[in-house]
Amino acid sequence: MEEDDDFDDEDEAHNGSFGDQNENVSIMSMKFANRALSPRPSSRAISHHSLLSMDANGSLRRPARIDSASHSIQQYIAFLATAGGTFSNSLDRFIECVKESNEKMFQDSRLLAKNVRQFMNGMKNYLMKAGEGDLHAIIARESARLDRNSILNMDTILEDSLNRLVLKPLCEHIYHALRSTQRASPSLVTLFTNIEKARAMAPHQLGLGPKAITPSADAIEKMRLLCRKMQSHYSPHRKLEILLKASSLIFHSQRDGEERGEKEERAVMHPSAEDLVSWLVWLISRTLNVACEVEALYMNELLPVQLRQSGDGALYLSALDSAIRILSSPGGLQKLASKERGDRGGKSVNTAGGCCLIRVAVPDELLGAVDYESFPLVGDTTAVRLCRLIAHQHSITNPQDYGLYLVTDSFEQCLSPSDVIEDLKQTLDARPFLLAYKRHEARLAWPSLSGLITN
Repeated sequence: MEEDDDFDDEDEAHNGSFGDQNENVSIMSMKFANRALSPRPSSRAISHHSLLSMDANGSLRRPARIDSASHSIQQYIAFLATAGGTFSNSLDRFIECVKESNEKMFQDSRLLAKNVRQFMNGMKNYLMKAGEGDLHAIIARESARLDRNSILNMDTILEDSLNRLVLKPLCEHIYHALRSTQRASPSLVTLFTNIEKARAMAPHQLGLGPKAITPSADAIEKMRLLCRKMQSHYSPHRKLEILLKASSLIFHSQRDGEERGEKEERAVMHPSAEDLVSWLVWLISRTLNVACEVEALYMNELLPVQLRQSGDGALYLSALDSAIRILSSPGGLQKLASKERGDRGGKSVNTAGGCCLIRVAVPDELLGAVDYESFPLVGDTTAVRLCRLIAHQHSITNPQDYGLYLVTDSFEQCLSPSDVIEDLKQTLDARPFLLAYKRHEARLAWPSLSGLITN
């Protein structure tokens, strides 16, 4: 398969069939089959950029000096992986442990992925704190060459190196485990059936409104190529970047050549979370198909926590999870298309149930008004994660002053950061409630919930 110029040539597809896998991923280490590799600077991982900060190709640009410094550090880390020291031995043992484990490992593919992620975190901490060989000296040398307006993002540099050293040789094993789990899922047939149905539906039939424009055939073909590339990359960072790039093609197609003001342009290129879920359902049905579930699990378990829980990474991964839950649920597409889904700006409260979106009231204290918006909801979404999504979507610069509040007709209560929203819904046992994102010091009187539309 051809690679775009945007991606490194050496980031090849993981080809071949997925052979039998092995077990026992509790401890460390891996063998990087081709140590002669000379890593290129490739820290294009999405930090907390929106699509508006990307160029027309969806890439994030960095100064050449930083690329050169990253390249030097990554080359030395590749050397350490063959040098026979603690770092090299730990890699070798971990990879061996994974490759020699037996089929029981695949009974919990998430545990496999979590163990790989945990090992990578440990290796990053070791390299930064203890170091090995001349690594710290090389980092100091490259830092001294930077101009005053540049920094080296060591977390990204180390992450890219470990993706090559750990994930590249193990991606087939991880994929085999994830696919084995998916094949055993009773929802797989529903997912396949709903994808077939969604493929025949226009955007407005997925709850996107009459102004939604179907992307052109050329744009759809580009999305297909991008999503094939997503499936072929071992790096979860590249996968997330490709997902953002494919999504940007959808939003560029919504411009339809009209002149818009800054606010309207941002609304087109940075849609609501509710619209994002609908567009991802549309995208999955045209490109990823049933592979969407495996890709989402791969990214969710193997991306570092800061990318999964804040910024565009959190928003898009949560929306992707919600889109997959909708497609995996009987009646999910009907719920998505229903006008009751949110009334787009109308007043709405939540009830306990299986919806993959959660309605949140965001008050405007100056105008005395309330915006009601839906956000993606996955099984383990906590109050703090939902707060981050809302703050990101609304560009809140002081999120520490805000909290997520449970509002019923009888009381208002601030949720603790660790409260799981799904558990909260079940506890309320179908009683109507409102979630509100507001300042802690704001004293607000809410309308009676009985007067709001339930969905």
